[in-house]
Amino acid sequence: MRSNGDKPSFKGAEEKKGVQPKPKSIGTLTVDIDCSDALKGLKAVQREARKATAALKELEVKQNNMGLPIRMEGSS
Repeated sequence: MRSNGDKPSFKGAEEKKGVQPKPKSIGTLTVDIDCSDALKGLKAVQREARKATAALKELEVKQNNMGLPIRMEGSS
């Protein structure tokens, strides 16, 4: 049997009632993350996307010059 009226007590229940706990500082943490490889990869993806976009524009221009409109699958 529970002694608090069948309501379970949870740690942090004050937060649910709108009472915000006061922030406490116990020190500092410094994190040094090397993301240069990830950035290089993202830049490579961006370069390839630009090339693909340019190729699609060129294809569209050539097809329009030949009278062949580009049709996307699923469009009428």
